[in-house]
Amino acid sequence: MDKLTKEIINFFDKEKIEYSARKLSEAYNYVIRNNRPFLTIPAKLKNREGILKLLLPNQQEHFKKTLLNENKSYKILSGLVNFNPKIYAGSPESICTSTKTSDLTYIFREKIIGKAAGNAFDYKTNSLNKKSVEKIVNTLIKFSEIDQGNFKPAEYFKKSQKTWSLKILKNLEKDSSLKIKQIMDFERLIKFSTIFFHKSKIKDVPIHGDLIPGNIIDNKDKVFLIDFEKTYSGSPFYDFASLYACFWNDSKMQNICYEILKRKFNNFDRQKTGFDFYLICHLAIIYNKKPKEKLLDVIRKETEWLN
Repeated sequence: MDKLTKEIINFFDKEKIEYSARKLSEAYNYVIRNNRPFLTIPAKLKNREGILKLLLPNQQEHFKKTLLNENKSYKILSGLVNFNPKIYAGSPESICTSTKTSDLTYIFREKIIGKAAGNAFDYKTNSLNKKSVEKIVNTLIKFSEIDQGNFKPAEYFKKSQKTWSLKILKNLEKDSSLKIKQIMDFERLIKFSTIFFHKSKIKDVPIHGDLIPGNIIDNKDKVFLIDFEKTYSGSPFYDFASLYACFWNDSKMQNICYEILKRKFNNFDRQKTGFDFYLICHLAIIYNKKPKEKLLDVIRKETEWLN
């Protein structure tokens, strides 16, 4: 047993958190193997079963802020009586704490029975259908309608659509492979985004911010969204483009998703809403995480409108 494992176990004992040694071992091996900042395991606290999300020690301050943001979002959402039950809002008793005995920070939320829509690392989803996509879109629309007076993300996430998007583009330009740079004209994309956000009349609304298959739980009857750590006020079409990107390898589901969006938004224009711009960003992020030649063809096709 290494030093970090001992620290985690001691922390659980002091906080009186019940857990499975096997589940802890599996979760620990997963985060070490994939270099993840959070350890997530089923647990029991104060006779209540749930999911514990623990920030490992010695992580960047950024990750603590995202966990605090997620906790705040859960608390706000769980307090909205009329909020669509299809979205997971967390428990009013969600905990985010730092004890005197350790610098470990965590949240504890309800356990959702269901299956993740896909793998968090390659964005591919194979369990969603037309009905579930419609539920997700409805959930995101309902989420975006939350009164801004009630929804105030953590200070760290109070950024404009333009600031956030330019940051994403600059990070992509810095981190992307040569193949992506040969396809994507980052200078033109940055110029487009500057003009777009200057003219855009799309209001900032609460958005999920990290709508990947691993954050969509489908239990057939309902579809839940989890992991609100990147939630902020931005363009709703950022989330819709992220959902669309989940189907990058499934043209049939892309068409279904697109038709649903056209039905929900009158005169839905992919470029005027920024949808195509956000889609390119999402596809590049997917490729950087898991490079695939077929995905390069998709990115090449989706960037044709810039020419």
